[in-house]
Amino acid sequence: MPVEHDGNTNSSPEEVKAVEAVVETLLKKGSCWTNQKGETKQVTPDNILVVAPFNAQVNRLQDALDSKGIRVGTVDRFQGQEGAIVIYSMATSRPRTRRGGWSSSTISTA
Repeated sequence: MPVEHDGNTNSSPEEVKAVEAVVETLLKKGSCWTNQKGETKQVTPDNILVVAPFNAQVNRLQDALDSKGIRVGTVDRFQGQEGAIVIYSMATSRPRTRRGGWSSSTISTA
């Protein structure tokens, strides 16, 4: 999902707010996921991983999501692990385009 921001290098408060909103939506009663066996289960904090490339963004995300029990870390922390839902926060604003405008960053969910 696009998240508009500019000037961010290793953390983004705009993305933290967007990730919080996504997590809130996912944890609402009735949100479900289906595993590889075809079993449908309700989404819980244990099903969600939030990944960011920079420790500064990880720290902001942890501060925002700690009370919800969501696991947050860098790719290195989660190496070899899986999550039913993985949210990736890029944190960095894209550089200026040739037209002089700013592009948006994106939060990916898979």
